[in-house]
Amino acid sequence: EACRRVRTQVDDLAQTGKTEWLGVVVNLWTTPSSLGNHQKQLNPRVPMAVDTDGDALRVFGIGRIPAVALISTEGRLVRIVGPDDTDLAAAVANLSR
Repeated sequence: EACRRVRTQVDDLAQTGKTEWLGVVVNLWTTPSSLGNHQKQLNPRVPMAVDTDGDALRVFGIGRIPAVALISTEGRLVRIVGPDDTDLAAAVANLSR
């Protein structure tokens, strides 16, 4: 499953400490009140927030999930890594080039 693959890749990359991460979950499956249970169950290595009204999906033009918005240190959207992309690590490495 793509969600599990991306979650694992993000957790692995977060361990390096080289990239700042924020996990944003959509309100379809996780509500603000259930986020704590979600975090206890999955034990992510990144802070999590809930996109309660779909703003993140709209702002970044995300139509399919999971998706990772890669944002430069200048705050510029560099790339959206979608559910069919399998090498998140390479995409993150390209951010620093």
